[in-house]
Amino acid sequence: MAAPAHASGSARGTAVVWQRLAAAPADLPVLDGHNDTVPDIVGRLGAPIGLAIFTEGNHFPALLGGEIIEPFRAWAQAQVQYAELALDNIVVVTLPQPMIIQMLLRGGLTLGNLTIEVSRVSGFYPDIVMGVRRR
Repeated sequence: MAAPAHASGSARGTAVVWQRLAAAPADLPVLDGHNDTVPDIVGRLGAPIGLAIFTEGNHFPALLGGEIIEPFRAWAQAQVQYAELALDNIVVVTLPQPMIIQMLLRGGLTLGNLTIEVSRVSGFYPDIVMGVRRR
């Protein structure tokens, strides 16, 4: 069945709400709502992460626009002391800063029925956290 279309002809999105099938850990931030609350995660989870950057959404276009990550990879490869770094899997996570802080303090994030561990042991932990200090 085809998705309904707007007058302009583009497909129309619908909200996705996960049905809770398992109890969420009480101490983790929970994203349990519409599809626009899901974090942007670019990279491969479950594979060794060469560099992990956690940031707010405002930094996303700059980091992934081809002017920062790719030149950084090329620069690191050209440096003798960094040439052996495995930078084929750079993971960038964007969420509002308060959620990133809670993920780090509490060690994870729950997305509907999925809990993602955020720890050095799991391998999913930021090397860089980009944000601002709010007063």
